[in-house]
Amino acid sequence: MALDYPGNRDRPGCARLPRFHAALWVGNEMAASHRSRAGNPFDVVLSTVPPRDVETFAPVSLTTHEFLFDDRCGRETPAARGVAQGKILAAAQALDAALAAGSSAALVHCSWGQNRSCAICVAWAVLYREWAPDDAIRYAKERYRAERRYQHPRPLHNEVFLSILRSLAPSATGEVVRRPTGLTTWLKKRPREEDEADAPPSPGLFDEWREKQQREEEEEDAAAAEAFDEWLKKQPREDDDEADDDDAEAQAEVAEAVRLFQAEQDARWRQIAENIERDAARSEAIDYIVGMG
Repeated sequence: MALDYPGNRDRPGCARLPRFHAALWVGNEMAASHRSRAGNPFDVVLSTVPPRDVETFAPVSLTTHEFLFDDRCGRETPAARGVAQGKILAAAQALDAALAAGSSAALVHCSWGQNRSCAICVAWAVLYREWAPDDAIRYAKERYRAERRYQHPRPLHNEVFLSILRSLAPSATGEVVRRPTGLTTWLKKRPREEDEADAPPSPGLFDEWREKQQREEEEEDAAAAEAFDEWLKKQPREDDDEADDDDAEAQAEVAEAVRLFQAEQDARWRQIAENIERDAARSEAIDYIVGMG
């Protein structure tokens, strides 16, 4: 199947994050409408951009919590970074209240579902479920790549948002402290060289596998970004002044350009998607085995 559409047009346009919370979903601007038209609407829709109708693409009134802010793909000014951080933290707090109140299906969405919405979900997991930031970032990326289908997925590639997430840590008082859990806690409990007598076997192979996964993801992200940038440079531009505009209108233009990407790239990205699915399944299996230990 040719992936000839951008990340704000794939259907259903969302991915579930069950290890964060059974009711939590992250998606694009069409996801709320798609599920609503299917007769199973989200009871909480936290929006960073206005949601759009899956058939007409027109704005629709499905938002229950609104936190509008821009994604400048890592080119945020210090002021924009401050705005983004404030919105991410406020949205995470609202999400926690909604889930605590018993939401059965909560969607956090932005335009493509890559940066803003994923950042809010990760922030919530760190602040309210005591995930270590890098563990939460990795899990969100794995679930995103396993369930979303469109050209050049690049979940959480905004380095400014990543720096915000890595500055967070959970505590009962709200202070910024380190209380790692999950995989990080397990790694901290590993036997060290000084634990010689009754130390179990060292999980060195697991560490190597994790490092290999991270390198491969970084290489795939870099390759996707380079291929898209090279193609975009070859496209005609009617107005160079609008090319540098980072508002919603510019994002729509980029999305339309992606839709026209040459078909010869399809086979390559399908293979990448298959590899990612295989590695994500292997990762979840290893996490499950580790959790049983």
